[in-house]
Amino acid sequence: MKKNNTKFDCSKFVPHECKCWCCGPVPVKKEVYEANKHLRFRPVLKELDIDGHIFPDTGSTYCTFLSDDYHCLIYDSRPDICQQFGFLDSPLMQCPYMDKHGKTRSKSNRKQLEKSFQDALNHEINPEKSEDENGFSNFKS
Repeated sequence: MKKNNTKFDCSKFVPHECKCWCCGPVPVKKEVYEANKHLRFRPVLKELDIDGHIFPDTGSTYCTFLSDDYHCLIYDSRPDICQQFGFLDSPLMQCPYMDKHGKTRSKSNRKQLEKSFQDALNHEINPEKSEDENGFSNFKS
């Protein structure tokens, strides 16, 4: 996937509406992590070395490189998954506040996306489970 150079301006939403849940801990290329260790904002409990990447376990839902004012401290060298967030079609990779062009989503569009997100997340967690038209759970056999 080619690098996306669009820069989201989240300042209209962060921190009063959005709390940057999309900026959770993710594996960072080892060389990027080592070069930027001095920028870490949140303490790292463990550094897990996984296939040339470091997973900095902060013990929280936030990345160690997310500042107190919700800005990425390694934005120009952030991981691929972070660069792709908001630009992929999966509801799990969509910003509820902005579309992939940086336009603010309407409240109804945001609610629709949040439902799609929950449906997709539930499917990822339990792919064997589905709901019928009345909202009752069914399990595939």
